[in-house]
Amino acid sequence: MTKKTAVDLLVYGPCSNAGDVLIHQTFNALFKDSLDTKYRHIRADKLGCPTDKVVIGPGGLLSGAYRTETAPDELVIRHLNAKTLNAWQKAGKKIFCFGSGTNTPFDAHKNAKPFSSVSEQNIAKLAHLATRLYLRGSRDILRLSSLCASEDSDKFVFQPCPSVFLDRLFDIKPETSDRIAINFPLNTAVTKENVANHPLKRFKEYANAQGLKVYFLDNHPMDINPYVLELCDGTTHDESVLKIVAADGFGASSEHNKKFQDVWMDYESLPARFNGYRFAFGTRLHSFLPFMAFNTPTVFLSPNEIRRPMGIEYFQHAAFSAAVPWSNAQGQEAVTSMIDRLNYFMAHEDRLRAHIQEQRERLWAITQVNKADMLERLG
Repeated sequence: MTKKTAVDLLVYGPCSNAGDVLIHQTFNALFKDSLDTKYRHIRADKLGCPTDKVVIGPGGLLSGAYRTETAPDELVIRHLNAKTLNAWQKAGKKIFCFGSGTNTPFDAHKNAKPFSSVSEQNIAKLAHLATRLYLRGSRDILRLSSLCASEDSDKFVFQPCPSVFLDRLFDIKPETSDRIAINFPLNTAVTKENVANHPLKRFKEYANAQGLKVYFLDNHPMDINPYVLELCDGTTHDESVLKIVAADGFGASSEHNKKFQDVWMDYESLPARFNGYRFAFGTRLHSFLPFMAFNTPTVFLSPNEIRRPMGIEYFQHAAFSAAVPWSNAQGQEAVTSMIDRLNYFMAHEDRLRAHIQEQRERLWAITQVNKADMLERLG
């Protein structure tokens, strides 16, 4: 039996976001025969990283500050600063990214995790020290490479997020049903006062008229509350989780984040949660890619300018990228676009499923090349 290579893996891992839990599991599944990963939480861990190899894993981890008022120079990887990078350089560590990306656009306002001049320098230093940066999209490469020295530009390589291979990595056969999955961050947007006239109600009524049921698949406490469920025919949650959702003051608090972390970690198979749908619509990257992993035609409604093009880049078809991205301000326009896309999906379903499968084969081939390249460079 070949000995596995020990690496320190920087990811969110266990947390309140189902997508972050999922991609940690997916990275480990992809490299299960070759890497012995030591989990490092990107915000809590001080990044001493005792092995001589560091991999920054999947997710928008190379982003700027969460708290610009109090920590403007911070990165999402909280302790990835000049001190840490200098220590890694002195120790001669081999550094990689794999399926990583950024959520910081070029013109980032204070809520879009902006880079300060200090954090830009730290990204540049990271790229200089890294052996390879296998990033999840061409816009991620464009944004991050703009901060780096020209001599480091050949280190940037496209690597799709491995969550698009859930069927392969977890041996799950794709299935379908009469259900549509939707996911939007609605915890604070849908209220007792506006739920009766919310735009998504029109989408549900239209889908029901086509013989389809609409299920809400939240990924985070920011997505859901009891009124959101009135816009849908069902959810994947059992009664114990619905009691949490119905609690007074439910939302993205530390208490409820911990409870949702427990929910995701207790799933018998989190990847299988995204299987068995006819179509899907979502704003989160991981309310898009995990459904496409099962050849489910899905519309990616993210307004984020870095992530939004990934629907077309990954799957080479404009139908998977929203004509109107989701926002509370343009909910009616977005729903009209969703209904139009639903009609298109129903009319061309078999062809689209075959197309998704074909494109995933292309992405898998890219991943196999990058995986072998990284393992060789890890030594």
